[in-house]
Amino acid sequence: MTALLTLARRELAGHFFSLRGYVIMAGVQLLLGASLLTVVYLLNGLAYDLPFTEKFPQTEFFWLVLLMVAPVITMRTFAHEKARGTFETLMTTPVSDIQVVLAKFIGSYVFFLIAFLPTVIYPFLLEHYAHGTMQVDSGAVWSLALGIGLYGAFFMALGCFASSLTRSQIVAAVLTFAVGTGLFILGYLADLRPTEVQWWHHLVQHISMLRHMQDFSTGIVDSRHVMFYLSLTAAFLFSPSNPWRAGDGNEPIHTRLSARRRWSGWINLLCASLAVVTLGVALNYYAHQHYQRQIWAQNLEYELSPRTEQLLGDMTNEVEITVFFDRTESTFRLVDELLKQYVHLNPRLQVTHVDPLQQPREARRVQARYRLSEQQHNVVVFASNDKHKVISGAQLSHLTPRKASANELQSAGQENANEGGGFVMERTAFLGERHFTSALLAVSGNDQPLAYCLTGHGEHSITNLTSMGFGEFGQLLGEMNLQVRDLELQNNRPFPPIASYSLFPARNPNSLWRNNVGSINISIAAAG
Repeated sequence: MTALLTLARRELAGHFFSLRGYVIMAGVQLLLGASLLTVVYLLNGLAYDLPFTEKFPQTEFFWLVLLMVAPVITMRTFAHEKARGTFETLMTTPVSDIQVVLAKFIGSYVFFLIAFLPTVIYPFLLEHYAHGTMQVDSGAVWSLALGIGLYGAFFMALGCFASSLTRSQIVAAVLTFAVGTGLFILGYLADLRPTEVQWWHHLVQHISMLRHMQDFSTGIVDSRHVMFYLSLTAAFLFSPSNPWRAGDGNEPIHTRLSARRRWSGWINLLCASLAVVTLGVALNYYAHQHYQRQIWAQNLEYELSPRTEQLLGDMTNEVEITVFFDRTESTFRLVDELLKQYVHLNPRLQVTHVDPLQQPREARRVQARYRLSEQQHNVVVFASNDKHKVISGAQLSHLTPRKASANELQSAGQENANEGGGFVMERTAFLGERHFTSALLAVSGNDQPLAYCLTGHGEHSITNLTSMGFGEFGQLLGEMNLQVRDLELQNNRPFPPIASYSLFPARNPNSLWRNNVGSINISIAAAG
């Protein structure tokens, strides 16, 4: 352990004892500062209604620095040793190969963490200078920091692996950047153009860095994401093709050629590579089947009701859920997290995200399929058994007016901002579970019971939405997949020929006409 720490300190000091390390640090801070200015501009203009931790990873500068800093940091780890001819001297020191590898990785990784340290400080600085108008969720900040740390570990391991394959630092940097950018673009294209092939769609979603960072930035720690980056980090660090197993590349040409002709060496290399890949796939498959999602953000802490959990546990139908939402809308992350809890309890739910602004072609297909108008955005559609139900974004939030300051009103563009008075609408409750569970009942149930409320004896109407009626109660019954209607049995009207229904008694049972009671008794005897 002492030798490992000594080598790691030597590797870390190498970044600070040269001008190169300070140039890298300055470049990282420049791009992170540009990301911060972009976020401040978005906050002032209210272009997006998202927390800071979600805005920050959405800037181009953030991904640019994340993809570029790793190749620059790690390109010297092994390629520089090979080019200078000092690799053989290093390998003859009284340390194991694993210690050399881990020391170079730890030194580069610590330098990466130091460079990205300001990303943890920025949110609290903004909260301080915003004078109370901005609230920072510390749980989401630490979740974002964990995500950046896992990204850094993966990219550092990838960079060390690329540096071990060549003597050229430029080639190592280009190779690291190409692999990292390829994974980033793959996830971006998957969100831009969803595929109909389910297994490929799930695979791409599993390796999509955009989706991973989306969860981390909202304060959600998913064990599948953690296992994905840890397994890749270990695979690249202990890859059998690395120099501590393949030699330093300075042997005579005839020695290297004769070694490559040894079939046993190639077979061992192939078997070792297959073992690493198989182990990584097995670990990720197990993590995907038995995953846990921890919510660190306080505003996302939500537990499903026992009624919803029972419904999801008993439901056997396949239900397709289309989230037709603008991803920058504040309600989207609440909807997305709630649906992930639903899917965790019932894998038969298939969730598809369509952003009408970023995916216009897919948006037109959804509008045509469910007969949505051009103005119907920010809706969630539940479909099963040739039935579908649309839940609008306005139904998902309970809004109440709140007295706002002049600065808030001016930022919102209200005319009375200069007068120092006015109100803004603030979400006080998220009603997603209430409406989503109702939609699942509506589209997955084989039949929809019909509930009658007797009228004609001074009772209120269950379909009357005014304060004098029972309209709110009728709406609640509708959310429980019950049709509600008024029923008047006066003037010897025949009882409706419905096989399944419920009867709500009149305000005063003694006020029922005798023929009304007779009709009800006949109905109960016939249909129950």
